[in-house]
Amino acid sequence: MKSNLIKTKKALSTVVTTLIILVVSVLLATVVTFYAINVTTTRVQEESLMVSKQHIWHNGTTFAEAAFVIVNTGGRDPQT
Repeated sequence: MKSNLIKTKKALSTVVTTLIILVVSVLLATVVTFYAINVTTTRVQEESLMVSKQHIWHNGTTFAEAAFVIVNTGGRDPQT
C-alpha cells in the first residue's frame, strides 16, 4: 500500500511540473507578444497635415506673394 502511495505522489508531481512549465511558457509568450505590439505601435506614428486658407497676391507685373495655414492633425507633440 505504501509503495502505491509513493507512485501516486510521483505521478502527481510530474503532472504539476508539466502544468507549471506550460503556464510559464504561455505567460512568457503573452508578454513577448504584448511587448512586440507595443513597440510596433509606438514606432509607427502617423503624421498628417491639413493645408487651408491658401491665398496668392500678385501685383500685376513681376511680384507675387502666397500664404497658407498648415495644421498638424496627426502625431503627438513631445511633452514639456
